[in-house]
Amino acid sequence: MGAMTDAFGAAFRDYNTDGVPTSGPYKPIKSVIRQIGAQLDAKLPISVTDAPYNALPGLGDQTAKFALAAAAAVAAGRPLYIPGGTQPYIIVNWQPPSNLVLVGDGDSSVLRRPAGTLLNAPIAYFYQKSGVVIRDVKFDGDAANQVTGGHNLQFSECWNIQIDRVTATGAKTVAGGYGAGIVFVDGKDADHNTSSAIRNINAFGNDASGLFIDKARRLTVQGGNVSNNGRDGVFIGHYAFPPEFDVQQAITVADMQAHGNGTTGTGSGITVLGNIVGGTPSQPFYDVLPAHSRQIIITGNNCSFNRSYGIAYQGAFGTVSGNTCYRNGSSVNNGNFLFNAYASTFTGNASEDAAYFGVDAGASWWCTVTGNQITRSGVTSGFGGIDINIGASVGCLVSSNTITQAGAIQTTGIYVSGLDSDGVSSYNWSGAKALIANNIIFVNASSDSAGIVVINGFDFAEVNDNAVYGAAAGKAFVLSVHTVKQRGNTDFTNIIPNSASGTAASASTMIISDVGETFYVSGTTNIANIRTASQALWDGKLRSVFMTNNGSGYDPLNPPSTANGGITVAAGPGSGFVAVAAVSNQGRILGVIPSNYGSGFTSASPQAITFAPPISGTTATGTPVIGCDNQEGRKISLLFQGALTAIDGGNLALDGNFTTTANASILELRGAYGRWFETSRKTV
Repeated sequence: MGAMTDAFGAAFRDYNTDGVPTSGPYKPIKSVIRQIGAQLDAKLPISVTDAPYNALPGLGDQTAKFALAAAAAVAAGRPLYIPGGTQPYIIVNWQPPSNLVLVGDGDSSVLRRPAGTLLNAPIAYFYQKSGVVIRDVKFDGDAANQVTGGHNLQFSECWNIQIDRVTATGAKTVAGGYGAGIVFVDGKDADHNTSSAIRNINAFGNDASGLFIDKARRLTVQGGNVSNNGRDGVFIGHYAFPPEFDVQQAITVADMQAHGNGTTGTGSGITVLGNIVGGTPSQPFYDVLPAHSRQIIITGNNCSFNRSYGIAYQGAFGTVSGNTCYRNGSSVNNGNFLFNAYASTFTGNASEDAAYFGVDAGASWWCTVTGNQITRSGVTSGFGGIDINIGASVGCLVSSNTITQAGAIQTTGIYVSGLDSDGVSSYNWSGAKALIANNIIFVNASSDSAGIVVINGFDFAEVNDNAVYGAAAGKAFVLSVHTVKQRGNTDFTNIIPNSASGTAASASTMIISDVGETFYVSGTTNIANIRTASQALWDGKLRSVFMTNNGSGYDPLNPPSTANGGITVAAGPGSGFVAVAAVSNQGRILGVIPSNYGSGFTSASPQAITFAPPISGTTATGTPVIGCDNQEGRKISLLFQGALTAIDGGNLALDGNFTTTANASILELRGAYGRWFETSRKTV
């Protein structure tokens, strides 16, 4: 009989002798009330300290006693209770049954791995189990006193698991293995039409990740703290060669605090790993499809002071929203957010004082980056930075973001490059097709800082209705590509007061900004040519190479270059070009990365460029891109503040010379075929 049943029996044996009336309107029905004790006994937890289990804290390995108590609790349909106290229960490789409900008193109910154990085993290991609930228990790996590695709490091939208010600390890593606070691998919820949840955990001070998830579906991670771990706070991914795809799906990570992770070298607050599609560990191939992870939601998390990124997301058809990241990253290769994604959304996030990247969305396809706040990138680190990067992206929308730069170190608001890399080698494609619209950018005090930069062969970009404040002349918008459409953009620093129109100083070769439709022209110098800022910048220079055949078999670790003879430029009027090939991680040449663009090159007499053949593969071919004719199709209106003559000739195709009257003349032009054609003129 149970304690409650015995107590009720004793009470009724003494019923007629304790002075309590035996009759009256409220006379108890003894046969009914006696059942209450038995019912309470059937529901109240079994304690691991109860006889016959007699588990003792602080006195040697208690694993066998816990196993007996767990079996009894499950058989009786009752929770298993771990009383709190000042001493831990020493446990290793405990393998509880399905349907265990394990409860404690919070962080005073401690299960600790034995000091110096020779087992590479967790404290508790659930294999092919279901219906497990763990609440208010602490798992301590005691890493400082271990010689072998082990996780703290591990679930493998499990489903319908519920974890709440669990602490996991001190898991030990040896030779790079083990060491995670909580491990959830090969989840089987999708197979059983169930779901699992890990809520309100406190995973800190583990040698590896706080929470490690590998191959799971239908899992919710919500609330709690994952901080000061050796690697990631939360890691979701399956790193294997050959890679496996679609192994993480329908996972939500929400409302977590993730701070100071990566204490052993690298690590992010929250990581979703998953764009390796082939290759080897020493030379992996990256792509966004096929994806490792799908339908991942990362929302409402707060991440700071993590070594690599606050949040690093690689996946397809996911959402990263409403997160706040502060001072994450430690080099120019990382920062607050990494977003290498396919058909995913990045919205409503806040980035402050990233080491370098506010948002690195490079190599993304068909993604949306909208409605985010990016501020002070690279200020504390001193690196400067890029607020939003979409280098080597395809078909992305970047809109309605607010970017506020600070300090006086070179920083770029939105960087749109045809080439991008994983830090070692280029991605296997060139970027193209983007809509950059309705962003507002406040540029810092550096004269080299920029608002929006489109460069390195990123074609078919549309840049519309953006506002940039505080940029030096020619730096608000740098559109150094041929195929770009722009309208409605405003450089609010270089405009006429009380007007949203740009300014230009008359000169024999007058320079206008890369964006804008209307320019007030000051001065009285006659005008023979008009160039955009990028046309002037790239005049006579070999800006890039258009690849007609990307080749194959090139080594990204030893790319062709002008220095090693792998790139040659035929003799001609131009000289001084120095570059290295941008070789993808799959051995294709995507373009070149010049360190000196040379001078004297002409598009009228282009000099052939040649790539050396690879040791094994096909030879790449390409043609030089000279200068930057980014005025094609553009319409401009010139409002003259002084008297001068615009001369028919040069790159101006006018209906004869146009002599202006100060503050009374307007000339409208359309860019086409490398020239500016007059569409109308007016003098009043």
